[in-house]
Amino acid sequence: MRHLLVKITERKAYNQLRDQRRAKRGGGRLRGESVLGSGEASQERAGMDQIIGNEPTPTFAAMLAEALDGLLGGLTPELKTIALLKLEGHTNEEIAAKTGRSVPTVERRLRLIRSTWQEDPP
Repeated sequence: MRHLLVKITERKAYNQLRDQRRAKRGGGRLRGESVLGSGEASQERAGMDQIIGNEPTPTFAAMLAEALDGLLGGLTPELKTIALLKLEGHTNEEIAAKTGRSVPTVERRLRLIRSTWQEDPP
């Protein structure tokens, strides 16, 4: 479960970085984490490494777990299984093979999951 929460956070961070590089958001001219350094070349930890660790804090992990439980709680068992497999990084083809469904069925189920989460957030 913790691996899944870290993966979700990692993807959100990637998407945020991608969005910041878009032309309408400054085209990548935003200041990076290097502004956090003290300027000393011998400094072992620079930038965001000074602030964050390799593991999520217990509070953050609990918040993510609660959010995930809320999202998954509104799904049927089949949709929950498909959602978890997708969040773990499986392709639609792999999910189809693991669930015994066709790829188009998995794609329809994923659209249903997305629309359910957009219409009725926890």
